[in-house]
Amino acid sequence: MNNISDNQLQESREGMGSVVVSILLMIIAFILTLFTLLIFFRNYTSPNTIGIWIPIGITSAASLAGLLFGRNALRTGAAKGLSLLSTIVCVLLLLLEAGLAVSLLIK
Repeated sequence: MNNISDNQLQESREGMGSVVVSILLMIIAFILTLFTLLIFFRNYTSPNTIGIWIPIGITSAASLAGLLFGRNALRTGAAKGLSLLSTIVCVLLLLLEAGLAVSLLIK
């Protein structure tokens, strides 16, 4: 039998929970990014851009939360492939949101 201590088992469960939450937040952030891009490109020529900042903020918050949960999962060592994928996708979504924000500010 494997000699796994209670502490290691608890840490593994916590890490798997972080992976699941990170994946869910990544999916939510990706869907919100698609909606944000739709709103962005429909309202880009409009002089009133206040309506786009709320979706950008919500999407950035979801991506940041996914990134933090992914980092926690990487630190615990549970499902390294999935947590690394989730972390990379969340970083890319955050960079996309930052690019949208910068293009709105330059406009």
